[in-house]
Amino acid sequence: MINQKNKYHPSITLRKEIVINILFWLIWAYFSLLKWTGDGIELKSVGLFLTTYFLVFSSTFYLHYLIGLPWAFRMWRAWKIIATIFVGIIYFMTSRYLLEEILMPIFAGMRNYHPNTTFGFYAIDNLYYAFQPIILSTALWLILYTIRLISKQSNLIEENKNTEIKFLRSQLNPHFIFNSLNNIYSLVYFKSEKSLPAIEELGKLMRYNTYNSDKEWMDIEEELHYIHSFISLETLRISSEDCIDLQVELNNKQIKLPTFTLITFIENAFKHGEITNTNPLVISLFTDDKSLLYKVKNKIKDGGKDQQKGIGIQNLKKRLDHYYPNQYHLIETITNGEFEATLTITFR
Repeated sequence: MINQKNKYHPSITLRKEIVINILFWLIWAYFSLLKWTGDGIELKSVGLFLTTYFLVFSSTFYLHYLIGLPWAFRMWRAWKIIATIFVGIIYFMTSRYLLEEILMPIFAGMRNYHPNTTFGFYAIDNLYYAFQPIILSTALWLILYTIRLISKQSNLIEENKNTEIKFLRSQLNPHFIFNSLNNIYSLVYFKSEKSLPAIEELGKLMRYNTYNSDKEWMDIEEELHYIHSFISLETLRISSEDCIDLQVELNNKQIKLPTFTLITFIENAFKHGEITNTNPLVISLFTDDKSLLYKVKNKIKDGGKDQQKGIGIQNLKKRLDHYYPNQYHLIETITNGEFEATLTITFR
């Protein structure tokens, strides 16, 4: 099923292109049919040969615009450009010669050039006029083509970003499940009484994941609810919830965050940290109308791997780059065996 939000909409539609072409011909008519005099603007005399010239001019214009240029640029080659220009010139000369030097004498009894004019002289004399519709149609076509190309590339960049974001979000659930199953495996292996409650809590979190993973944004209170549920699951394998120091001050509860933004640090803390009553996991969250400040601090488990290498934080950075370019700071520090992650987001 196609996502209509990501469906490409061209910047220059057919209707807009028609309007632009009408404006072009109005400008052309202004410079070709009007003249300045001492008394103001006057309309030039529109004779029979000006009419035939316009017919040849406009037909050459659109032959080059609608057929020649699209063909030449479909698989761009220099010879195709030259061939297109050559065909346009030949068409202009032969069609004008046919109208003004063959048909007009028969039907109107007049011609534009002297009867003894050779076709060679006629061709050289019309070379200047033949280039005009070709140059003007090329200019207009290239302008519209460039606008379309820029628009399409911008749309492609945006689609690539959206695809990357969807991929990053799809990594969240497997990453979470992988960590949780490792913890539950430990409980089952040691035949802990907490193993069944842990499986039950995991089921609740997976249901929560299922209903919210497709959401692009979550209310900050929803995110906090998820964090509380996650902590309840994780503390089943450690001493007690007393070793969790959670400090929350929400002065702005209307904030929405990209789905599962805050959980990443806590996941890493439980996986790589040593969390006890003497070494508690410290989580603090502060919000106001303009910013969010989020900190997670824990002691690093002896022999534990470097938390900075985890997929979760790298994933989070990429998502933040997309949603908050130049609006966030994410700092990770290790001091005296303690890891601290600080996220600051400034809302605009």
